[in-house]
Formats: sequence, structure tokens, C-alpha cells
Amino acid sequence: MLWNTNKSLPNWTYVVDERSQRGPGVELEAASSKISRSTYTRAIYTIRFKSNINDLKNALNGLEEVQIKVNQDLKTLEIKGKSLQIQLMRWLREVEDIVSDANSLQERRVSCALFSKCRLSKKLVVILEKVKKLEKQGVELLDEFSVEGKSPLVEKVLGPSILDQTVASGMVVKVLNCLMSDKVQKIGVWGMGGVGKTTLVRELNNRLWKEAATQRFGMVIWVTVSKEFELGRVQKQIAERLDMQMNLGENEETTARRIYGKLENISSFLLVLDDVWHSIDLDKLGIPQTDGSKIILTSRSLEVCQSIRIDVDFKVDCLREDEAWELFCQNAGEVTRSDRVRPIAKKVAKECGGLPLAIITVGMAMRGKKKDKLWKHALKELKSSVPYVKCIEQKIYQPLKLSYDSLEKGFIDETENNSYLMNQGIVLVENLKDSCLLEEGARDGTVKMHDVVRDFAKWVMSSSQYDSHSLVMSGVGLREFPQEKFVPSLRRVSLMNNKLKKLPESPEGLETLISLRLLDLSRTHHLERIPAGTIRQLSSLEVLDMTLSHFHWSVQGQTQEGQATLEEIASLHRLSILSIRVVCVPHLSLEYNSWIERLKKFQLFIGPTANSLPTRLDKRRVTISSLNVSEAFIGWLLANTISLVMNHCWGLNEMLENLVIDSTSSFNMLS
Repeated sequence: MLWNTNKSLPNWTYVVDERSQRGPGVELEAASSKISRSTYTRAIYTIRFKSNINDLKNALNGLEEVQIKVNQDLKTLEIKGKSLQIQLMRWLREVEDIVSDANSLQERRVSCALFSKCRLSKKLVVILEKVKKLEKQGVELLDEFSVEGKSPLVEKVLGPSILDQTVASGMVVKVLNCLMSDKVQKIGVWGMGGVGKTTLVRELNNRLWKEAATQRFGMVIWVTVSKEFELGRVQKQIAERLDMQMNLGENEETTARRIYGKLENISSFLLVLDDVWHSIDLDKLGIPQTDGSKIILTSRSLEVCQSIRIDVDFKVDCLREDEAWELFCQNAGEVTRSDRVRPIAKKVAKECGGLPLAIITVGMAMRGKKKDKLWKHALKELKSSVPYVKCIEQKIYQPLKLSYDSLEKGFIDETENNSYLMNQGIVLVENLKDSCLLEEGARDGTVKMHDVVRDFAKWVMSSSQYDSHSLVMSGVGLREFPQEKFVPSLRRVSLMNNKLKKLPESPEGLETLISLRLLDLSRTHHLERIPAGTIRQLSSLEVLDMTLSHFHWSVQGQTQEGQATLEEIASLHRLSILSIRVVCVPHLSLEYNSWIERLKKFQLFIGPTANSLPTRLDKRRVTISSLNVSEAFIGWLLANTISLVMNHCWGLNEMLENLVIDSTSSFNMLS
């Protein structure tokens, strides 16, 4: 290029073609160089064909991971309505296109000829660059979304796991299967307090948390309801999970509409309502019951579960003995391996009855205690239903008392007919079963009570802080009468199944219990002496149960000096239920006749061997065994008796003759 330097001439620019300055040899050399570079490039692409394929595979794997996270976040964005959702969806479409192209290229590599590999490899490189670019964009979008404060699809709920519990783990799988079923929308999980309902559902929640990217729900919401139900407090938990702002002064109905609107935009959600005590109106909460969404409710009561019209229910039972022992060892620690402690520890664990809460509480209380005497003391206290450490009362008995307090108290109206009474009794029993305070018995038509529930019941009945006015010390091996525990305010006393030989002498004995209404001395197989005058002082007594007791009540003229007689019982004007053993058939007297007419229910076992368990049909029963009844007059008894049993007696003919002569209507009451 030449510039004109003569200023008198126009300022022209001359362009000279450099090729015109070259000869033919220079052009040939340039062409040869260009061909060489092209051949080299094709060779490189061909050689790197395989590595390009591998690089693309790895890049696609990385892109797939980002794609999964983006899909996961999109579910959350369905709730939030973020503008970022549009960008993520556009990115996903581009990913689908590029993955499709990449897969197409990878399929072609199988059949392509050698001369085609260069061209294919070159396309692979282009695709690879696009994949890397999309992956980078996806990560940036996720970071942007994270800065905006997204809520995770599933929040982990902290607490112990049930990995070592085969039955519970199996139930988690069953509940998960129900969550996958289109036929099930609402699931109830119920069982007694401390049995592990929350632990089981927590395990289910945390499994979904681990699989957050692949599980089916757009949002899993965990809400703890508790006994003191407040609609606004429950709504607040749901709203916080949905990143909703709670407006000051907003009423519950408005909050419900806002929650409904948020949840309705989710393709599917799972709502866990934990620890529910009363029926819940899902509409008032603002919960849409749409296809694909699920609700799990945990409660101590089957009736509460049914209040939201559950499709299926799961009852959580106590642990098997091997699982209970394993859980106990985890909480009690290395001390359970000791040869001296281990046998006692197993008995202590067994006293917990497979109830996880009791096992954990007692195990932790005994952790690190190496002296076997401490374990023996704990075992004795547990068997006597005594909360020997404060934590047992706080962590086991108090929660169970909440179930007890929530019951509707019911009494059977004895003025109704038998059919109504039977139905009313069945209703009361079923309510106790549905509240897990009673369980199905081993045989049809029977029930049983869990050991821990029984201990709790005894604790409630004996706890003065609840103004129960009761003392329950049944089956604790008593040999001496516990006088220090008797106060005038007591109304109910149970000393059944103990080794007492005598009741205390006056004035330190039972006669101070002027408010006592029930005295249970049944199964006192060693009881030989009741001092005269003791029972007479119990003027408020309504129930005296001495079924299967060793003590025999004497009649006037046939008693040992200082021993209580049947006449004392006849003086108890409020007595309505009685079960005792009597030495012989009492003689007729106006006093006897009047008090036995007042009794609503009685079991009289007359004779040295007369003793048996009453049945539900024995409302007014007399059993006479191993006696000479030839001179006995039992007409006054039969006039008030529905059931008469006579075993190994003699003189029956004479007795029947006396009945025919003296009282032709004596058998009218017998059924």
C-alpha cells in the first residue's frame, strides 16, 4: 500500500495485490501447507474420537445431576410462584434437546466408518461444549434460586431411628406403599402413649428426605398438633413451611384460604399431623383434599383417626421381647454385658412390657449403675408399680395420664334393662380399647391391660396430688399392714394378692377410715385374723371383696374370742357388694334378712372348702361345700339368691324337707 506524498496532487491511496508479487512456487507452497493442516486436524479428531465419546458421557452425567436438582426445585417453585421458574423450565427444554442430540450421535458411532469418525468427532466436541455450558448455566440458576431462599421439599425431623426394629421397619414400608397407592389418601397411625407412633412416622419422613430428588411429593409438611389444639398455631406451622407471611390481625378463615391457595398449586403434597388428640376439621385448616396429595395422622385414639375419614389405619404395638432387650441395652449401656447385672437387667427390661418410652426411660435411669443391688432394688420397685425415679413419673405416667384425662367418663345405669346395660358396657370397653388403655385378650370376648398401663392406673389411684383418695398396693408382697399410708380421706383401698396374716388392732387400724367406700382383700391367701370391731367402724363401706381370701367369717356363738363376726357386716348399712367366705350357714334373724336384701350383688361361700372365682352370671350367688346341711335352714338365703351351688354336702334330704315344710316359695328366685 502506497501513500501520495505530493501535496499538490489528490490524496489517493493505492492498493497493490500482494499475490501479483508472488511467483507460482509461492502459491503451491501455501496450498500444500493448508492441506497439511487440514489433514492434521482430521487426524486429531479421528484419534480423539473415543476420548470425546467418554468426555461427552461424563459431561452428560454431570448435566443429569444438575437436571435432577432443577426438577426438584421446580416443585418448590410451584408453591412460591417465583419468576425464576420460567428460566428453569427453558433451561430444562434446552437440556432435553441437547441430550437427545448427544444420544443420537452416540448411537451413530457404532456403525460409522473410519472416514466418518472425523466428522462425527467434530460434532461431539461441539455438543460437549454445549453440555458444559448448560451445566454451568444450571448451577448458576440453582445458586440464584438458593439465594432467594427456597424451602426444601422434605425437612429432616431429628430423633432416634428404628433400624433395629424389624416389626416397626416393616410397618414403615407398608405405610410407604399406601402413600404410593392411588386408592389411599388419608392414613391413621395410632397406639398407646410412648409406643413409638411419632418415631415410626419420623422414620418415614426421613426416608423421603434422603430420596428428596426422586420421591413423588412436591412438598412434605410436618406439623405437631399436641393435646392443647389451637387452630391458629397449627396454621402458623403450615404457613411457615410454605414460606407464607403471617399478616398481623389476620383471622383464621383468611389464613385457611391462603394456605388452600398455596397447597392447591402443588401437584402433590404430604401433610403429617403428629400427636392429634381431638377431631380436626381439615377445611378450617385450609387443606385441599386433592388427588395425589396425602395426609398422615398420628393419635392415641382410633376414634380421632376416624374423624378425618381415614382410608386405612395402622396400630403400633409394643416391641417384641428381643427388640425390647436390644433397645434397653442401647440405653442402659455397657453395664448390661456384666454377668452379674445381665440376668436382673433382662427382668427389669421385661417389666417395661415392650413399651419403647418405658424402655428408654428406665434404661437411661440405670445407665452406668454397676452394682447388682441397685438393679435388684429397681426391679422390686418396678414390680410394685412405684415410680422409683422422677423421670418415670414425668416421662411415662404423665403422658399416659393425658390419655386417661381425655376419656369421657361413663357409669353404667343399673336401672336399665340387661340388653341396654350390655351394650353400654361394650361401648365403654371399646372406647378404652380405641384409646389403647385396654387391649384385645387372648380369647374372643376378653380384654387385657398392658403392664405399664396397669402400673400407671395404680399410680393414678394412689397419687394424692390428683385427689384420687385411693391406695392401691396389690400384689407387692406385703406381710405387714402399711398403717403409715392410711389417712382418713381414703375412699378406696386395694391390698389384694398380698401375704398379710392379720389386719391391725384397734385403734390404729381401719376404723379411722370413715370415708372408705371400697376395701379389696381378695386373694389374701394368708389372712387369718380380723380383730373384732374393725369392720364395724367402716360406716361408709359400699364394697367388700374378699374373694379367694383365706379368712372365714364366723357367726354368733361359733367365733373365737376377739375375732370379727358376720354380725359386723350386717351393721354396714351402705354395703351393696359383698364377697366373703363364711364358716357355716347363718341362722335366720331379722338383722341378717334385712342386710342381705339390701345387697345388689353378693357371693357367699359357706363351708371349709367353698371357694371359687365368680362369673359374670353370679349376681347373687350362694355356694355351700363340705357341710352337714340336715339341720341348716337356708330358706331366707334362697329367697334372695339367684344361683345356688352345693358341693360335697350331706343331709340334703332333711334340708329339702325343711324347705318344703317351712317355706314353699324359697326356690322362686333361683334362675
